Order: sequence, then C-alpha cells, then structure tokens
Amino acid sequence: MEQTSPKKFETEVRLNREMTLMDATLIGVGAMIGAGIFVLIGIAAGVAGPALILASALNGFVALFTAMSYAELGSCFHDAGGGYLWAKEGLPRWNGFVAGWMSWFAHAVACSLYALGFGAYFEHVLREFGVMVPHWGFLSPQKLLAAVIAMVFAYINFRGASETGKIGNMVTTTKIVILMIFVAFGLEMILRTANWKASFTPFMPNGWSGIFKAMGLTFIAFEGYEVIAQISEEIENPKKNIPRAIFLSLVIVIPIYLLIAVTALGSVKPEGITAWDYLASQKETALVDTVLQKAPSEVAVLHGEFGREKIRKILIPFGTSIHTRLATEIAPALGAHFGAKLSVVVVFDPDTPVYGRDKRLSEVRQVMEQSSVWADLKVVTEKDVLKGVLKEAADADLVLMGGRTGDFLELLLSKSLSEEITEQVKCPVLWVREYEEPRSLWAALLKPAKRGKG
Repeated sequence: MEQTSPKKFETEVRLNREMTLMDATLIGVGAMIGAGIFVLIGIAAGVAGPALILASALNGFVALFTAMSYAELGSCFHDAGGGYLWAKEGLPRWNGFVAGWMSWFAHAVACSLYALGFGAYFEHVLREFGVMVPHWGFLSPQKLLAAVIAMVFAYINFRGASETGKIGNMVTTTKIVILMIFVAFGLEMILRTANWKASFTPFMPNGWSGIFKAMGLTFIAFEGYEVIAQISEEIENPKKNIPRAIFLSLVIVIPIYLLIAVTALGSVKPEGITAWDYLASQKETALVDTVLQKAPSEVAVLHGEFGREKIRKILIPFGTSIHTRLATEIAPALGAHFGAKLSVVVVFDPDTPVYGRDKRLSEVRQVMEQSSVWADLKVVTEKDVLKGVLKEAADADLVLMGGRTGDFLELLLSKSLSEEITEQVKCPVLWVREYEEPRSLWAALLKPAKRGKG
C-alpha cells in the first residue's frame, strides 16, 4: 500500500511597501538624533575639550564605513530584519539566532538611554518652571517620566506602522527644528563675542586620549541608520532607496552634531572655569542648561508651588546681583495682586564699616524709591549672608529675588547664593533675570521694544 505524505500549505506574510525615500530618511535621522547627543555631549566635552568637534567628525567618518556595509547589503536583501537576516542567510543558522537577540538587546539598552535622557531633561525643564514631579518609592521623577514616555511610544507602535511613521516624522522634524534654533542663536552669540576663539583654546587639553574617550562615549549618537535596513520590506524601491536613505541620514545628522558641538562650547562663558569643564559639570542636562542660560528675554522662574490665599508676606533679599533691580520693579505688582506685605532685607557683615553700611543703605533706598517699592527695610548683621536671609525668610510666604549672577542662570562658583537660598528656604522662591546683552536681529524678532530702566 502506497503511503502518501501529508500536503504542506505554506502561507507567506509580506509587509506593504508604503514608505518613500523621505519617510525612510526621517526614520534614520530620528533614530540617530536620540538622547545620545543631548545626554552625552556635556560628559564628552569634559574629556575632550574643544576637540569634541574633532571627535564628532571622526565618529562621522567611522560611521560611514558601517553605513556602506548596511547600504550594500540592504540593497541586496529586501526582507525585514537587517543584520539578523544577513547573519541568518550568510552564516550557519545559529548565528542568526544570536544576531537577532543581540540586536534586540542593543535596541532595548538604547531605548532605555533615550527614555532616561528624556526623563532627565523634561524633569529639569519642569523644575525650572516650578512644576515638581512626585517621587514614588524607587521611582525618581526622571524614571517616572521615562516610564511614561516609554509606554506612550509603545502604545503608538502597537497601533500600527502608519501611526508610528506619522508620529515619528513629526518628532524627528521637531527635534531638527529645535536643534537648528539652538545652533542659530548660539552661533549668532559666538560671532558677537570679540574673543570667541578663547572658548576653543587649547583645542586638545587632554590630547588624543581625550578624543578617543569622547568618540567612545558619543558613538551611540551616530548609530540608528541601521533601522532603515531593518524595515527594508516596507520601503518602496529598496534597491535604490535604502542606500540613499542611509547616506542622506548621515549627511543630515553629522553636520548638525558638529554645529551643536561648536555652539555648546562657544556660547558658554563661565567665570573662572573653562567652557568644557562647565559642560562636564552639568552632565546629562548640559545642553538644556545652555539654552536656558542664553534666553534672549527677561525670565521669571518659580521654584515651588503656592496659592493666592497663602501669600501674606513677600521677602526681597537685596543683593549685588544685576537682576535685583528687576525683582524690586515687579515687587509692587506682586504685592498688590496678592495683597501681601513687602519686606526688603539687607545683610551686612559685622566687620563692615559704618560708612560702607550707610552708603549701601542709601543705594538700596534709592532703588526702592525708583521702583515705587513701599516696604519694610530690614537690616541684618550676620557673618553668613545665607543665614541672615534664611532667618528673615522664616515667616515669609514667598521669596522674590534676582536670579543667579552673570551672563546666564548657571554659574559654577560652587553653588550660587540664589541656589542655596532656594534649596534651604521653606517657602516658594521666584527668580527673575534681567536680559542686558546688546540687542541683535534675533532678539529684535522676539522682543521688538526694549524695556526701559527704572
């Protein structure tokens, strides 16, 4: 009796080729411009100095070799999978298994970096605007925000490729626009600085070892274009569009990275410390701090929360900050709005001569009169200025003060007095910062009328 083998029915599932060259390019650009450039630029600047620019250029050159391999293989294999598929087809089968899991793990680590980078930046920005994210058990604010954004994008990917592509293109375009605005303002500021070359001297403070360390730290920011090969089954005319999209991604991203490195190093002007050491001290939030420091307008930042019914006394520490005058100018309006009592405190060292005290008090009264501040003037004698202010702030409902002194909000003179007061005082603190640099075309576009001095 003849035995027949059962028939096998094979069903092949194929993905639709709906992605154009632009879609594929934006996916590559979006995968490359992740948290790497935002989170690691400050740390890399600390180890390489201005040679971070050279490290970025060398990383771009190295990435080109890998890109050539991905472009060549991607144009030959048009199924989804990328590196996993190539290992599976060209090597013994178990290599595909290992390559697939290695790729999955690498993407998981990269996504974790991006999510945590987003959490650190977004929490920093929220804190600058007085919005405090709660700390739930082992979940710090950064981790909580990272988990939320990860779940949001997981849901978007779950909805399907169409939604993922649209959202991805929007996010990528937004990131490019934000970075180019940052570069535009930064380059304009550098060009308006007479001694701008000082920010890039010495160029290689830590030699070639610093450059190689910076390359290792930031190379993850030059990865991502491999995603284009992984989705080759969804790209129209993959033989031509995959190589084009890969190289277009690099052509777009590498110049952006170089411009960001130049801008971050050249636009920061800290006192008593090099720009790269300052960026290194800010670690993962270096880039956002650089943006906040150079805001081309007057800035008010609230630390903490308050309700109108709680404001009965507003304390104004009168310091030497160039922003103190702005604090006194807005004090009457705040006092009238909340129906609060205004109190100005001046702290003197016990060793200050009488002549010096009288001169300083005369200056304070003159500023108060010019700003129409009708307030109690408290004179405190204390060796430690911080202790004197905290003593007077014990019964205050709001502290109004000039922001950190200097050209930007974050000077590295250990911790500024403004920071110390903000951290230790029990009530909310409102910082105000005066913009006093010469007006430029960019500033004119944002702020046509210059504010008069009181």
